Amino acid sequence: MALKVDNIPRLSGTDLVHADDQLHGPEVAPSISVTSTFRAEQPLTSTTVGSDDHDFDPLNPINHVYSRYTQNVSSRAEKVLSKINGGYAITFASGLAASYAALVHLKPKRVAITGGYHGCHLTIQVYKQSRGEGLPIIGIDDSFQPGDLCWLETPLNPTGEARDIQYYADKA
Repeated sequence: MALKVDNIPRLSGTDLVHADDQLHGPEVAPSISVTSTFRAEQPLTSTTVGSDDHDFDPLNPINHVYSRYTQNVSSRAEKVLSKINGGYAITFASGLAASYAALVHLKPKRVAITGGYHGCHLTIQVYKQSRGEGLPIIGIDDSFQPGDLCWLETPLNPTGEARDIQYYADKA
């Protein structure tokens, strides 16, 4: 049962425990599969993926086809996170894939970033190149404008420095 207070969903412990009931068998914790592919009910082709005659629904998979689309652990995590957030959640195979997806989704006018994981900086550069136009990079302590993305990492990689998330959230 979900309760709403000021438009913020409040979930009971039962919701969190049972949000993914249809995605598992008798096991309490999801098993980890080391396979990258699964048997498909029908062959996936460019004409069947996304067409009306193909019943693949990544939010409610009947079976798994390819582990980057769905697999036991990620499908269960997405289902529970979707229930908690009252919307949709998606997991990614890597942090860099999630980083790039965030940039594509948010389409920032500028990115405020200081230090941190070099892979994120490289991801921002790849995104910048894919746009075919400039994407200014500013420091997280610079002044923000509408459309800026504050890229905050804490603890900071590789130094371990902690940043005040609330401070930057308020600033943004």
